[in-house]
Amino acid sequence: MNNNVLDIEPYRLPKPVELANGKKYWVYNVSDGFDNYSQLKSKYSFVNKKIKSNAYSFCNVHMMAMGLIYSGYEKRLAAEYNSKYPELTRLPDKLAKYIFEDPEMDKYFKKRFPDYYKTFKTGNDKDAVCPNELHNLLNWSANKFLDIGAVTYFSMHTPWENIIEDIIYNGTPVGVSGLFSNLNHMVLVVGVAYDHLEDQNEPGKCQEPSYLIIDDPYGKTYEYGKGLSGNDVWIPFDKCVSDFKPTNNSNFKMTHRFIRAEHLGV
Repeated sequence: MNNNVLDIEPYRLPKPVELANGKKYWVYNVSDGFDNYSQLKSKYSFVNKKIKSNAYSFCNVHMMAMGLIYSGYEKRLAAEYNSKYPELTRLPDKLAKYIFEDPEMDKYFKKRFPDYYKTFKTGNDKDAVCPNELHNLLNWSANKFLDIGAVTYFSMHTPWENIIEDIIYNGTPVGVSGLFSNLNHMVLVVGVAYDHLEDQNEPGKCQEPSYLIIDDPYGKTYEYGKGLSGNDVWIPFDKCVSDFKPTNNSNFKMTHRFIRAEHLGV
């Protein structure tokens, strides 16, 4: 991943971290200083006849909210987005309400996904696809909610190299879908850890990380029943290859990517 030929420096210098087993790793983490949002604390819910969407299905908006905050939009836009839905105090809850209730979002949902929209609006199918569950609509809603241009985008085929470069060189997290303990779920990749660096501050061009570090809004990944925090969960890289969607694809992953606020002049 060494980008010296492009003269690009890491967004933050790596930090040494020693695990309980005594092994030391070099870590890049874009979520330093932040605690992850827990979706189980969500105060917003949506009900339409048989359709019920609440905290248990809001991993997507929590992933998106964390991605926006870690990409530098919290301090710059707090006053603006805090004025929206003042009865809700958390950004993911505000974003969820916007997706489900804003008239502009409703029009876009109907235009972009007419079949899903029709089933959702009738409310008679408890398994109907809700708007927060559609990747393209989720990204569109976040951009419209902030209303400063395209700050996040969805990609069906993101190479691993781009995912890792986003974290190390762009200073941005990456949202991914995965299959964790048979749970279809969304998490945010916030860091990478290497057992050594081939350069003083950078991994080698083709060097795989030992771990990816994620913020999981549902709790500690693979241990959801224990009530543990999902903040900065270390997952071996081979598990990420097998469990991030498309699963067992070693080349590409579906991702939600972000642009740092200062890169847009915000």
